[in-house]
Amino acid sequence: MPHKPFPDPAAVHPGEAEMLSAVLANLTDDLPKLVYADWLEERGDPRGVFLREFTTAARSGGKLPRPGKMSKAWLDLIGHRAVAAVRERELSLTADEMLRDALPAVAFTSKKAKDAAIPVGASKFGGEPDVPAKFRWPKYEYGGSLAFLAQFNLAELSVSPACRELPAEGLLSVFYARSGEVFDSSDKGGWKVYHFPDAGGLTRRGSPDDVPAEDRTTACRLAFSERLWLPEGNYFDLDALHTIYQQSVRRTDFSHQLLGGAEWLQGPAGWADRKKGGKLKYRHLLTLDGDKNAGWTWGDAGLLYFGISADDLKAGRFDRTVFEMQCC
Repeated sequence: MPHKPFPDPAAVHPGEAEMLSAVLANLTDDLPKLVYADWLEERGDPRGVFLREFTTAARSGGKLPRPGKMSKAWLDLIGHRAVAAVRERELSLTADEMLRDALPAVAFTSKKAKDAAIPVGASKFGGEPDVPAKFRWPKYEYGGSLAFLAQFNLAELSVSPACRELPAEGLLSVFYARSGEVFDSSDKGGWKVYHFPDAGGLTRRGSPDDVPAEDRTTACRLAFSERLWLPEGNYFDLDALHTIYQQSVRRTDFSHQLLGGAEWLQGPAGWADRKKGGKLKYRHLLTLDGDKNAGWTWGDAGLLYFGISADDLKAGRFDRTVFEMQCC
């Protein structure tokens, strides 16, 4: 059976990702949702009627429609799951307040696989990387060659409206000095993120001899799921209500994630501060959690965070990413 990067895709019709992207651009604007609902109805898709009823109920405070067996990813991206959770727990929070700063994201999980069974250019953790013929393996001045961690096939990801800020083609590859005690962006050269535009012109390359055996990781296939990342917010005066929101509405968890926002273990990294006018200096690009299948941990139950400025993300300048490792 062919491997499906998105087992439960939110968009299933040709052209649907563009319609859903327009909704995600401003989840507090009802017009794109209603246009999308019309578009779905024209194709005989029952989600059109559902989306129209949900949009009306979310705005008016009326009873939300029951989703039945609709895609969980789709329900999450349109905001239904979050609005329904707030209603169920009787939290005094409007849909607009909650969804105003929400961002689409992609979470992913790993499954061990033989490296030879994973096609060249496919998304994966560990094993050996797929790189251009003239690729120069990155080195960290205090610890030799970096270890290969992960690669993401951007054409596979581009089918999702949650990934529309990423380039539509190529491979995004991540390297890290696992044994180098690299903790943040002051450790220059301790991590590298590459965008190889031509995924069809890559070959699998063995790691240099100076990558320690303990730094090499097990090859794993990746499966992706679309989600709506919700900001923490300061919506409630009572800590108990804030806890309910965190656990039941935001579904705060620490896991592998592309885009959306970061779930900080120790508070935002310095590069995550806001500029004048309230805009973030850097966007969250990628979080890598510990992973038993890949065989890696980061300190004491830590996370690796990679950020990028909005301009560099738009320009595809992944060589300018910033980094932070945090532990419990």
